[in-house]
Amino acid sequence: MKVNILILFIGILTIIGCDYDDVQRDIEGQYIGTFQRGENSSTVELTLNNSNFAGKVKS
Repeated sequence: MKVNILILFIGILTIIGCDYDDVQRDIEGQYIGTFQRGENSSTVELTLNNSNFAGKVKS
């Protein structure tokens, strides 16, 4: 009996805790920054436009 109540409670929390909103954020623009992986780092320029992106390494 207690196990069934616990399973029901966890199921309800899971359903309530889910976010079903399909939110799209407007992140279009140009971003410049330094990206680092281990010992290597590069200055990179990213351009985001209509769900497309382009990038290049800046000197």
